Amino acid sequence: PKSWDIWDIGYNADGSALLITLFSLDGGLARVDLNGKSTMLISGGKNAFFYTPIETPDGRFITYGQQGWNTNVWLLENF
Repeated sequence: PKSWDIWDIGYNADGSALLITLFSLDGGLARVDLNGKSTMLISGGKNAFFYTPIETPDGRFITYGQQGWNTNVWLLENF
C-alpha cells in the first residue's frame, strides 16, 4: 500500500516473497509476494517498530528485531 514507510527488506526462504518492516506510527512486519499481494504478519501499534526480518532456511520461522518505547509527562506541584 502507498501509505507504508518501508524500513527494512528481506527475502523469504524460497525467494518467492519479500519480508518488509514498516516504520510509521503503526509499524509492523508484512509479507509481499512477487505478484504484489501483501499480508500484514504483525502490527506493532503506536510505540514499536521492527527491523531485519530473516526467514529460517526451512521456512518455518521469521526472526526480526523489535524496538518499543513509552513516553510520559509528569506534573510537579508545590516544589
